[in-house]
Amino acid sequence: MVQDWRGAISSKLFIAIILISFLRVTSTRATTDSKNLYTDVSDIRSDFAEKGVKLNARSISDIFGNTTGGAGKGGAYAGLLTFGTDVDLEKSLGWEGASFNSTWIWIYGDNLTPKYIGNSMFIVGIAASPAFRCYQMWLDQKLFDKSFSVRAGLLAINMEFGLSQTAFFFINNTFSMPALFICNFPNGGPTYPMATPGIRLAFNPYPWMTLRSVFTQANPFPQADNPNNFNWNFGPAGGLGSMTEIETTWNQKSESKGLSGMAKVGYWINNGYSLGNQPSGRFNYGAPTQNEYGTGFEALIDQQLTDPCPMIKSAEPSKNKPGTKEGLSGFVRGGFSPLQWSTTSLYVDGGFVYTGILPGRKKDKLGIAFAYAQMSPDSRSQASAAGLQGPSFESIAELSYSWNISSSCSLQPDLEYVIHPNGTEQFGNALVIGIRAVINF
Repeated sequence: MVQDWRGAISSKLFIAIILISFLRVTSTRATTDSKNLYTDVSDIRSDFAEKGVKLNARSISDIFGNTTGGAGKGGAYAGLLTFGTDVDLEKSLGWEGASFNSTWIWIYGDNLTPKYIGNSMFIVGIAASPAFRCYQMWLDQKLFDKSFSVRAGLLAINMEFGLSQTAFFFINNTFSMPALFICNFPNGGPTYPMATPGIRLAFNPYPWMTLRSVFTQANPFPQADNPNNFNWNFGPAGGLGSMTEIETTWNQKSESKGLSGMAKVGYWINNGYSLGNQPSGRFNYGAPTQNEYGTGFEALIDQQLTDPCPMIKSAEPSKNKPGTKEGLSGFVRGGFSPLQWSTTSLYVDGGFVYTGILPGRKKDKLGIAFAYAQMSPDSRSQASAAGLQGPSFESIAELSYSWNISSSCSLQPDLEYVIHPNGTEQFGNALVIGIRAVINF
């Protein structure tokens, strides 16, 4: 019952904001032209954008198969449909400095990782328990000449914290949010596909520096027990998670002549202890179901390394951010948890992405990346007690190419090699191949 009314309130808030914005847009249109709204979809979207309402929808389909090693050979299909809206409330309602986001996801299909491989760093980042859920729903208020912002609501913290634009290109989930974080928060923490209620503070003392902190419910609970992300608990079971990050950037303005880059340093602390949530007895090197206390540190550098090759340089300007501009970009990210009972004690990843590597294919991308997650002393002890040999670490290597078919569609063939699935020698190293299809509506 509690979950139902929370979902109803959030849905009504989303509908109310969109309805008010829609009425303002359509009333403006009525004074300028008399086109049929149902036959003028593109113009409607443009009119919404002029009033500060951006509508978006995306479909991602992944077909992957394990060819050798792991828990067994086989394939699986995973799908994700994302849709939502970003509303500039200053434009649409006259609310100065305010914005609203609502993002909903429909997850379907199967998860290759637990079925055929058994590793902790999921081969397909979108794979999760099938459900229709609210991924994000928040209100953001900027203050003091937009140098300070407060964001509150349902938050998925991987959208800002620990994020590398270059690493985000890859399909394995550890490159979206590092296993260091996911494996040390109960049930993976408030990261995709889960979200928890919280508040995020951000301060920009200089144009090139951002300090941000988030305080959220640390334990989102198992996906099957929280299908819509409205299962909130502000007591000991839900726990509290906090993450603080300092970000610096350079050469990211459109007029900048140097190579752009970004660096982050962060720290987190969390709990989320549930007396009724007992371990199953089967060792699993992954996100714990309970975590009485945890802490850790992370840092990353994301840097544009080269401009486009002169022989294939595009005449059109591109965004001046690492991983989005034509040429070679690279990232290095790492961190550690000093607690021996943490699941993962040390984590390192890194990689390179070249955008526009072929003549006439300025939006195609070729990338290679590697990740290493070291088991903590307690994880190794638990694995040994379960009779598993060689508990030590899990690694992933990924080679991927994104073929941009059109402005709204791309195909991404992908190859991944998993070393020590589940962090032990229980399964042989796995070689996985697959392809991702993305459609932006």
